[in-house]
Amino acid sequence: MSDHRPRLRAVREMILGRLVADDQLADLLEQADVDDASDVIVPATVARTWHEDDGAPDPPDVVVHVMVRTDLEEPRNLRTEATFNVQVGFEYRPSVGRRQPTTWPDDVLGAIASVGNDRIEGWYWDGETGGTDPTFDDSINRFVAGKTFEIRRIA
Repeated sequence: MSDHRPRLRAVREMILGRLVADDQLADLLEQADVDDASDVIVPATVARTWHEDDGAPDPPDVVVHVMVRTDLEEPRNLRTEATFNVQVGFEYRPSVGRRQPTTWPDDVLGAIASVGNDRIEGWYWDGETGGTDPTFDDSINRFVAGKTFEIRRIA
């Protein structure tokens, strides 16, 4: 059985790159006074450090973060199929939400979904498998939402 752990980083970087390159998502984030969308689209570990590490800088007003896990690995015809669970989180301060049109959070989540549902050659995309509407998280003083996608690869 092959080891897919080194590929987790590659999958995460691929998803991050696709989110950063998406013009619609970048425009929506920059509409919220983000200077450069690529600065606020980060791995989930970076976002977690911003919130939990006392020595870390304060997180930006808007953050999109990506986490990838291997859900299942199984042999298939002398090869291994791995299923990856991709979670894309979106968080923003209440003041940002007040300055934007009421549809802005839904528009951002829609842009994330369109990136997450785009297919890439060589991958099997099961598409969006879940998500949450923005809800307020007292512990970080932000609205948080997210989208979940399943993708598979046979190696």
